[in-house]
Amino acid sequence: YKLRPLSEVEAFIKENKHLPDVTAGPVIESEGLEVGKTSAQMIKKIEELTLYLIDMNKNLLIKDKQISDLQSQMDALQNNK
Repeated sequence: YKLRPLSEVEAFIKENKHLPDVTAGPVIESEGLEVGKTSAQMIKKIEELTLYLIDMNKNLLIKDKQISDLQSQMDALQNNK
């Protein structure tokens, strides 16, 4: 999947009151629920969420490493005083 930036997803939800690529509630209410289509949409969203979480975890690991490196540098500087 080409994931949209979360800011874009948020803006879409604020404007449309539903997730991108998911049938809006009023449409389901007026036209009925297509179980197969809805299941496919939900599976896609679950996969997207998983990819977002993987990306977030990678970014957290990078940040943790950067913080650890900075802490080591600070400790070294303090020990050299």
